[in-house]
Amino acid sequence: MSGSAPASDARSPVSWVDVGRSYRRKVRRALRRRGIGGTMRLAGSTLLARVLPSVARPAAAMAPSAFDVRHGVDTGGSIELDRLDIASPDAVHGVCYQATPPEIFAEIMGRLPIRHEEFTFVDCGSGKGLVLMLASEAPFRRIAGVEFASELHRVAERNLRVYRSPTQRCHDLVSVNADAAQYAWPEEPLVVYFFNPFRQPVMQAVLRRIEESLAACPRPIWILYYNPAQHGVFDASSCFERVATDVDYVIYKSRA
Repeated sequence: MSGSAPASDARSPVSWVDVGRSYRRKVRRALRRRGIGGTMRLAGSTLLARVLPSVARPAAAMAPSAFDVRHGVDTGGSIELDRLDIASPDAVHGVCYQATPPEIFAEIMGRLPIRHEEFTFVDCGSGKGLVLMLASEAPFRRIAGVEFASELHRVAERNLRVYRSPTQRCHDLVSVNADAAQYAWPEEPLVVYFFNPFRQPVMQAVLRRIEESLAACPRPIWILYYNPAQHGVFDASSCFERVATDVDYVIYKSRA
């Protein structure tokens, strides 16, 4: 799940000068990779995805992404939750489905200083499973997605069955149809990913479960939070500290 534009971060340790530098780095990188035309198209699609998700075209009307065409999967579209079958009462706090841009995910992963084989990766609000497939390019111990919309979960299961990549390094991938606020967190080192999947009440409940799991079984836990609309929930936690801040995302790790 994903959705609305990030809230402003008054407590961010990064100054507006740092933010400007970050944007300039991204523009230069995009120009090198895509040229002027490709960069302009990317900027336009990113604006629609982040600022105008409510008017994005339905999934059936959108052309498949290059990733979907290459791997024979379906991860596209912008889908409002009221179009989905969700039994959980937390659906009222959910945000529409949209997939994480692969280039953004790669950038976030590049800032993760861990031995991947020692960690389990969990995408909280995993939708159709794109991030699970992208994460499998790293040698995680295993990878799980937690998704409360049964239709999206079934699409993710189909995607994971057919997905093959010559550079794939983790083959233990699973989608779990469950409410994230009730999910039993694995008692092992974790990397937890969020793409603005739900609003504050559910995010607080999810964090509370993570903190309870951390207290019962102390271990390293990293939080990767793209489009961090509810970053204040993590900033207020005594169990986690912010270790990286970018225009698009923040990263936290459990305190020693």
